[in-house]
Amino acid sequence: SYKPLWCDQGNGRGIHIENITSLAFGKTILFELLMPFGFSSDVILQIFDSAKGISGKQFLSPTHRLIRDRKYFIVTPLSKKALLDSLLIEKVPAEINFNGEMFTFSIKDKSKFDIPKSSKVSCLDLDKLEFPLAFRTWKPGDRFQPFGMKTKKKVSDFLVDIKMPLNEKENVKVILSRNEIVCLPSFRMDERYRVTEQT
Repeated sequence: SYKPLWCDQGNGRGIHIENITSLAFGKTILFELLMPFGFSSDVILQIFDSAKGISGKQFLSPTHRLIRDRKYFIVTPLSKKALLDSLLIEKVPAEINFNGEMFTFSIKDKSKFDIPKSSKVSCLDLDKLEFPLAFRTWKPGDRFQPFGMKTKKKVSDFLVDIKMPLNEKENVKVILSRNEIVCLPSFRMDERYRVTEQT
């Protein structure tokens, strides 16, 4: 008998979890259903696997958000309010999609790796980090110790110092370990977590 896959769910569309996972080629069909919404193949595999877990998990494509509800995978268009506040990085290596931006985390052997001069790459001392790391947009009141400085500084003041345009400020990210900022990716790492001869 035919089992419907889609149904309307408020301002989004729902995929019946039980109906899709009970199909012999459910994973393949989920790919076909979610690819048009911009979800990558890796994320779709995570979505399919989340059917076995608890509800509440969410996944993002550049244009849409999917929430694993109790009975449905609910897909809604991404609006300002639907953007993720934060993500947890449980282990490295990892690749994350944070509100449409991709970030890659990898481990390098310092003896075989030259620290690049590009601001797009941040190098931190792995031994000083405690997982999971939190990855989020900066908030008023956030403080860190910019590389080369002996005291802490508000992120807001640091962004003023580097003459960050107002419209770009809201997109600045921070990485935290034990609730301490270790890095502003693409801008500045924290002095306390920098790479040293002992790294």
